Amino acid sequence: MESKTKTVLMLIFFLIMENTCDSIKCPDFKNFCTEIKISGGTEKAYADTCTKDTVADFEDRDKLEQFPKGCRPADKWGPKPIQYPTTTVPEGCDSGRWQRNRVLAVIKKIVAMKLNYCHHHAPNWVPPKKDRKTTTDTTGGNANAAGQCSEEGLKIHGDRDRAWKGIDCTHYTSFVYNYAFGCYLVTLTGDQACGPNAAGKILPYGHDDQDKFLPGDLIFIAKKGSAVPLQVSHGIIWTGYKMGSRKEFAEEHLIENMPESQRPAVVKYIEERKKAGKDVYVISDSHNAGPNYRPFAGWYINAFSHARRLINPATILPSTSNNLNFVNNKCENSKAKANNLLKKPVAEVSTQ
Repeated sequence: MESKTKTVLMLIFFLIMENTCDSIKCPDFKNFCTEIKISGGTEKAYADTCTKDTVADFEDRDKLEQFPKGCRPADKWGPKPIQYPTTTVPEGCDSGRWQRNRVLAVIKKIVAMKLNYCHHHAPNWVPPKKDRKTTTDTTGGNANAAGQCSEEGLKIHGDRDRAWKGIDCTHYTSFVYNYAFGCYLVTLTGDQACGPNAAGKILPYGHDDQDKFLPGDLIFIAKKGSAVPLQVSHGIIWTGYKMGSRKEFAEEHLIENMPESQRPAVVKYIEERKKAGKDVYVISDSHNAGPNYRPFAGWYINAFSHARRLINPATILPSTSNNLNFVNNKCENSKAKANNLLKKPVAEVSTQ
């Protein structure tokens, strides 16, 4: 009898502890990163060890808990990731080049994780089984998609716990910069593109100025038929790689990473570039079945809105494109709209 009493008391104790932990709200971010503040490096220099040094601390970063455990998420997006430590450019390495190479290294690392496309804050978070839902819309901009994961991703990765790990488009771009530099970008798609907390500077380039984009630049895709104020549905990262330059960038692999419905437009654009003797560039985004490399073609071109530079924005070159004034006007209207939304009750404001 005494043994049974002890067992019951222990169970009650653990239930109380579990409920206490779950009642603690997970931390939220109040101050988003709007510029990369990083020290070290040497201008116009790049030692042989610089490329290796871009990943030197990855092992230590991976030992950190990606997100806080034992707390109650504010919503079905799950807990937000930790803010990773800042980093320093090694001496003897050109700061801008090192930062761009580091972004590329982080992208490679995340792509290798084979994550799904999911509306989660943190890539490794797995939602409770009761909250698991699927979606066929992986183009972003769906405020009611909290916690949902891509059906296509579940087919490819298999419907098991790890297939419910994933991240969506602007949470992906934010996580890349967070992991690389401890720079946590605002994750609302519209805010990351145009909001008051948007990082970096808008580039004065259109989608035809592809030779002026640099690795790490963020490119934003507008909703179909979007007018002033700007409505952005998707964010991607420019890699600077060219289609065919590596095995993983072979044309057939890049096309396979696109949704079937978007492939005809992608193939058409690639053929046009080939006939014109122009390269097809590679971007990285979370789309379709999750973070991967994809061709900058089709939908990305047809719905191109604008781009932002976070790494050394002073390197922006002049352009003959009139895209800058057009985007600035749309962004200003979007900021005004955002300010008006902030004055409304929380229930009226869509979030992502």
